[in-house]
Amino acid sequence: MPSNRWVYSFGSLLLLSFFLLYQLSFEEYRWVNWENFNPDLKEIVLAIEKRGLSSGIGAEGISTEWELKEQKQLVQLSTAPELMFLKDYPNGSIRSLAYHGLILSSEYPLKKKFLEEAAKDTIYQVDYQAGCLAYEMTIPEYLLNIVFKEEYDMLPFQRKALLKYGLKPSDLDILRRLPS
Repeated sequence: MPSNRWVYSFGSLLLLSFFLLYQLSFEEYRWVNWENFNPDLKEIVLAIEKRGLSSGIGAEGISTEWELKEQKQLVQLSTAPELMFLKDYPNGSIRSLAYHGLILSSEYPLKKKFLEEAAKDTIYQVDYQAGCLAYEMTIPEYLLNIVFKEEYDMLPFQRKALLKYGLKPSDLDILRRLPS
């Protein structure tokens, strides 16, 4: 029969282990300081973080236009400092929208810099849903295939997107390269 000392030691060690696991599971989000962030946009960020990004069409053709509208709101209504903050957020879907907004922003003329950063940002995956299909992709893949319409050879749409963002076709080579 084990001694009381052994039982207390084992119990203490077990409790300490659970406590550490609990703390580590939320460690990633501790740094998030929402103090200078628009509360309405914060709610959008938290919602997108849970569900991922959407094409605006859900399963069985059901419209999820409101999800797409929220994504556009986050990209278009966030200030440049808010987008810089979200670029480092611990979620790929949020980070991809931040890069999208920074590339779209007229406040930052050096858009290639953000393309280069996005090309290297492959730690977090983007969850994207289009109709009945769900995809997991890197941030560079999201920007190329969804924002810049590279997938399916949609050249007319890509030209329009490049004009909108003030980029040249060769600028997309940055995203096409695999990170080293």
